Amino acid sequence: MEKIIDLFSRERNLILKKRVAWCLVIGWIFLIFSFSSDPAEVSREKSIIVVERVEDVVEAIEARMPTDYFQINNLHRLVRKKAHAFLYFTLTLFIITALHFTGLGGKRKYLYSGLIALLCASLDETYQNFIPGRSGEVMDVFIDGIGITIAILLSKFTEDIYRRKNRAAQDKKL
Repeated sequence: MEKIIDLFSRERNLILKKRVAWCLVIGWIFLIFSFSSDPAEVSREKSIIVVERVEDVVEAIEARMPTDYFQINNLHRLVRKKAHAFLYFTLTLFIITALHFTGLGGKRKYLYSGLIALLCASLDETYQNFIPGRSGEVMDVFIDGIGITIAILLSKFTEDIYRRKNRAAQDKKL
């Protein structure tokens, strides 16, 4: 009887994990599209708030390591492009997790995660063409793709390390 209860409990736990994982995916997509729904001026104001917070850090870095990379006039663009990569990096990790809990494994999990995230990036840039003052940029999809690729590689690398450790632990038991 305990085994049946334990099996039922594990099944309920897996269902809960699937639901939470897919809710994170859907919620993150809504977040991305809500940012894209802002007219150009509102989007710029939000970016400026982030840039102002980053400027202090940049000035501290430049004081120790002089470089032209962090020119303040380029900082706004740099922050916006890094945000693209971060948003799609995170989305891809959420999708990988959701597909994992759905039972999809191996290379297909990573392939489908990348394709879903890239589809979202393409749709997002297309959607921006309909927002006042905004435009969809192919370069932004490319930058999103960098975030997607890094997420897939990091996830695969982490999974490989985890599997090796588990195999080593099982080998010690034998």
